[in-house]
Amino acid sequence: MANLKKTMAMAMATTALGATLIAGGSFAIFTSSVQNTGNTFAAGELKIGLDKEDTNGAKYFTLENWAPGDSDIQRVVVTNKGSLELRYDLTLAVGGDLGTAILPDSHPIVIKAYSDADGNIPLTVTDRVLDVGDSETIYVKVEFPKDAGNEYQGKTGTASIKVDAEQTKNN
Repeated sequence: MANLKKTMAMAMATTALGATLIAGGSFAIFTSSVQNTGNTFAAGELKIGLDKEDTNGAKYFTLENWAPGDSDIQRVVVTNKGSLELRYDLTLAVGGDLGTAILPDSHPIVIKAYSDADGNIPLTVTDRVLDVGDSETIYVKVEFPKDAGNEYQGKTGTASIKVDAEQTKNN
């Protein structure tokens, strides 16, 4: 009987050992990993420029002793100085007394954009597109109407040329 107990104990121990090996073997898995680090992101830059900006003190127009019928045209270069394609609008305005309607005649100075140096081909100044590094030449003309009356004598005015830009990508 002792021999039977010993044999049973040995059989149970062998079964337990086998079960442990089987269980342990069923939890063995292969593993692997890989990574890609150091990815970078950099935002682009939107920067529009004029060949004569307020920061450098240059002016497109400095006109004196103007009389009705006078006009002047200046070359204005718009440049995309950023790293993104852009769309821009050009805003032209005349202020001061010469840019304001004075009754009874009401013929103030007029400012317009053209695509030619002679001021013959009017230019649409909205939604103009410039690629990175590209420039565009626009001709800006100011005119003192010939039919302006005496009420404009001795008056002064100012002109402003403004460019507003926005990115074209994802817009």
